Amino acid sequence: MTKRQARAEKPQHFNYITFVNVIAALAVLLIHLNSWYAFSYGPRWAVANALHSILMCAVPLFFMISGATLIDYRKRYDTKTYFKKRFLKTLIPFLFWSIIAALVHRFWLRDHPMSDYQFPDLINRIFDTRFIPIFWFFIPLFALYLIIPILSAIDEQKRQKVFQYIIISSLILNFIIPYIISTMHIPINFPLSFTTNPCMATYYAVVGYYIHNYKIAKPIRISIYTVGIIALFVVCIGTHILSYQFGELRGFNTNSNELLYALYSPALFLFMKQFFSKHFTSPNGRLARFAIFFNRYTFSLYLLHWFPIVFFSVWTGNAHNQWWYIPVMGPLCIILSIILTKIFAKIPLLRHTLPS
Repeated sequence: MTKRQARAEKPQHFNYITFVNVIAALAVLLIHLNSWYAFSYGPRWAVANALHSILMCAVPLFFMISGATLIDYRKRYDTKTYFKKRFLKTLIPFLFWSIIAALVHRFWLRDHPMSDYQFPDLINRIFDTRFIPIFWFFIPLFALYLIIPILSAIDEQKRQKVFQYIIISSLILNFIIPYIISTMHIPINFPLSFTTNPCMATYYAVVGYYIHNYKIAKPIRISIYTVGIIALFVVCIGTHILSYQFGELRGFNTNSNELLYALYSPALFLFMKQFFSKHFTSPNGRLARFAIFFNRYTFSLYLLHWFPIVFFSVWTGNAHNQWWYIPVMGPLCIILSIILTKIFAKIPLLRHTLPS
């Protein structure tokens, strides 16, 4: 039996989450390639603002995927195995590529003093994601991994009600009230708010699990879609108006831990579940086969794309402002992630640094 036949006969896990994961990975890449987001008057920035507003759901989508796929881990393996898998899947790659980035800064970019490389300053800067800022995502993700065994321990008969409570209370305390206080400039320190990245990640994980596992009635779905569309409209148009008014980048929010994205991102996740579950049920279609193939390399793309972006920026100067930058750099980052993943898979010492 050839390797190709073996892969064909091997059962592949395929559902709407495969598409969501691919879309989220491409969204992260486009966000970091969207160099036109620096404010300027004219249509170029308007397009960049619209693109940025739509794609900022990427990180919430990843957290919702984690909740949908991991909270029920006890059905597949015990907690010891769960932590072992998370360690191999995320912590090793995070440390390895953070160290590689630190070496890039020290010996090529030369933009960090030698004091930054002394222990424990080096450890501090790695976990503070100073060397590779886009790795900020890992820190709330690690916290979420520690929280998931607690969520998983909740009795399944009570889980739907408990998760409803978590979603509603988190939305009110962590997003709605702080947003009102901030927007209206009310001089109140709200001590019940827990708007930290780990709390934000937990909110999205629980939302993802809820959407993945429970049927949501059509009137409620329509309400969620309506609120999500309004939230996206406010983000995009509000940012455009305020930026033009002040002559600099201003926005209602451009961060995934704010209210408007807490409303928009779940609506998009729910829509994609309904759409892909209805129209892409077979793994044999052309688009489905592409999603299954690329799904294996989405994490590698996230781990690696900072490096070619930095190298290309240094080598070419202002190329990031050219029209061809995204069409060239996007495929380049994707191809690099696929090639390196295949190469590293054949090297035992490097196999877990680019897991597929």
